[in-house]
Amino acid sequence: MAHKQIQKPSPQAVGITTLVLGLIGLAAGIWYYREHTATRSQRLRRQANRQLRRAEKKLRR
Repeated sequence: MAHKQIQKPSPQAVGITTLVLGLIGLAAGIWYYREHTATRSQRLRRQANRQLRRAEKKLRR
C-alpha cells in the first residue's frame, strides 16, 4: 500500500489563513463586547423609562 504523503501548505498560505481567521475573531470579539456593554446599559435605561411612564400613566388616572 503506497501512502501518499499529505501535502503541507506553504508557509505563506498558513500566514494568510492565520491572519484572516485572526481578523474574523477580532471582529467577532469587538461585536460581542459592544453588544454586551454599551447596549446593555441603554437597554436597561429604556426599560426603566418605560416602567416609569407606565407608572405615571396609572397615577394620572
